[in-house]
Amino acid sequence: MSDGKIRGQVYSCELCTPLEDVGILLERKDGTIAERARSDSHGDWTIQNIELEGTLIFKKAGYLNKRIPAKHAPGVIRLLEDRLIGYHNVISCYPGETIDCYVNSSTSYTAKLYRHGWEKKMVMDLGEYPPSKQTPPDGFFVDTGLDWDKCFSYVIPKMSITGIYSLMLENSRGETHAIPLAVCTPPSLWGTSKLLVLISTNNWQTYNLWGGRSRYRNHEAGERKELVDRNAWRTVINRNVGKMIPYRYFERLKRLLGKKEESWKFERLSIHRPHTN
Repeated sequence: MSDGKIRGQVYSCELCTPLEDVGILLERKDGTIAERARSDSHGDWTIQNIELEGTLIFKKAGYLNKRIPAKHAPGVIRLLEDRLIGYHNVISCYPGETIDCYVNSSTSYTAKLYRHGWEKKMVMDLGEYPPSKQTPPDGFFVDTGLDWDKCFSYVIPKMSITGIYSLMLENSRGETHAIPLAVCTPPSLWGTSKLLVLISTNNWQTYNLWGGRSRYRNHEAGERKELVDRNAWRTVINRNVGKMIPYRYFERLKRLLGKKEESWKFERLSIHRPHTN
């Protein structure tokens, strides 16, 4: 708040992109509307008539509405896409463990657990659940993750075969979303097999841009920063030296060319967010 006005920016929840044409209402205590405004192409908005005891309401088609007390309005507002999506509290577990599930869906939805082996097979039908509209944090939250309300929990069967699983969600609008899960060999069985399979769950996070930042892209604060484009650099080098640069030499090449690493590349990535890629 400055100059007797309330200002801010509004971004999408998933990719942290600026949202244009968001309707902003300043609602008085009695329910009447004191002022209306709309966000511009940069997501910027301004309310001229300050009523700190009022409520700011943000509305845009395809997104869930958000209500915030005017006196507590942050500089960056995040609006959640109105679609089926969810995440687990963990990305790996042992058979017999309990898994918590967090889901956003405007309509009722079903949940089924599948194992992805030689064939995809359903392990459990967890039934149907009521609608659950979640509220995302404002500001930037990739480092801390989401704080949604838990929708339900389920137990991985004790005799489950280890491997890659997914919880398939489907709602009455026909939307689907799969939440990945690695079910690991219990410590009591370690060393009983000659075959070891490693699941690259760290890479799942490295490339997960949900929330606006991955290890390679940063959309937070309205920026669209990316590390040097590997293919573009290889094209340039290829034109000059007539051959491709091996991947293992690429980091060294960036340093030689004066490419500095961005500090955000090393910031924390929370597992408490959906995987959409």
